[in-house]
Amino acid sequence: MTDDDLFEQGDPFEHPAWKEEESPRRKQKRSLSARYVGCPLEWLQWVARLTKSKQQLLVALYLYRRCHVCHSRTVDVPTRDLAENWGISRTTKYRVLSHLQQAGVVAVRSRTGRTIKVTLTHWPDPPVMSARSTS
Repeated sequence: MTDDDLFEQGDPFEHPAWKEEESPRRKQKRSLSARYVGCPLEWLQWVARLTKSKQQLLVALYLYRRCHVCHSRTVDVPTRDLAENWGISRTTKYRVLSHLQQAGVVAVRSRTGRTIKVTLTHWPDPPVMSARSTS
């Protein structure tokens, strides 16, 4: 095949089908004033008042993100992820999840011999602030 034979049938990009095709649309960027920091700001403020340590806040944020990524209110909580990323051990994970359950952030469903399952209590909408503060 020679260079002369390459476009013997014409330039393929000149075909009408190529010209009719729309270019892909880009996602619009979030406004810098959006109230979102890995989770809705209202949810973060609410959960920050209920946690007593940075480990509890980290686990709550991790659970929120995991629920968002998995598109589910209920997710598994593997110890390996918490240990590798933040140095949270299995016993600390159970202690933190127990506190988050007592605070009303999550509902814990343990499974014998398997990874623990957790359900985020407020998903996807943030909780109503006035209802929480009056009780």
